[in-house]
Amino acid sequence: MLLQHPRQIYESGMKSILNFRRFFFAFTLVLCIASLLFVRRFILGRMYALMRNIRAIGNSKDLSIRNSMKPLTLLKTPVSKLCWSLLIWIISRPLMTC
Repeated sequence: MLLQHPRQIYESGMKSILNFRRFFFAFTLVLCIASLLFVRRFILGRMYALMRNIRAIGNSKDLSIRNSMKPLTLLKTPVSKLCWSLLIWIISRPLMTC
């Protein structure tokens, strides 16, 4: 016996899969764009500002600027906090044994 009518369940499933793919693609695209904007604004923006300050200090003949700005010293606290939190996280994790 051959089916003469299209299978509604199969077509409904194919529509659902197509809708899921569209939604997943759109969501992934939005997430990627949001991630890039976040990185650009909060990470790269600060790095560019730091590089501009370092170049200004290097190009300046005024020695008082070199003592007053100290841009690498400003990074010392956040970087050390990051290192300490990473170290604590590593130590607090249970050892993986095979």
